[in-house]
Amino acid sequence: MAYSQENHDSIEIKQKLGKVYLQNGHVLSSNELSCILEKDENAAKELKKAKANLAPIFLFSFSGGALIGWPLGTALGGGNPQWWMVAAGAGLVFCAIPFQAGYNKHVFKAVTIYNSSLKKIGVNKKIMQFGLLKTGIGIEIIF
Repeated sequence: MAYSQENHDSIEIKQKLGKVYLQNGHVLSSNELSCILEKDENAAKELKKAKANLAPIFLFSFSGGALIGWPLGTALGGGNPQWWMVAAGAGLVFCAIPFQAGYNKHVFKAVTIYNSSLKKIGVNKKIMQFGLLKTGIGIEIIF
C-alpha cells in the first residue's frame, strides 16, 4: 500500500469578474494574500509597491462615484441635476484606471516571485526516510 501527498503551496491567479487568487483551492482574501507574500523578501517589496497605488485608487474612485451618484439621485428624485458633476466624476474614475493597472501589475509580479522561490526551495530540499512514519511503516520521500 502506498500513500502520496501533493502539496501545492503556489498561488494561482484566475480571471473571473476580477482577479481571484487561489492557494490549495482556497480563495485568498487580500489580507491572506498579503500575509503569504510577505514571507518572501522580494515579493514583499513588490507588494509594497502595489499597496502604494491603493490610496489613489480609493480616493479617485470614491470621489468620482460620489460625483456621479449625486446628480443621478437628484434626477431620479425629480430635481434639476448638475450634469457637469457627472462629467467630473467620470474623469476622476478614469484617473483611477492607471493606478489600478499598476496595482494589478505589481501584485502579479509579487505572486510570480513568490511562486518561483517555492520551486527553487523544492528542488534543493530532498529528504528520504525509512521506518516508522505517521501512516505506518514505510519509505517517505520529501522533495
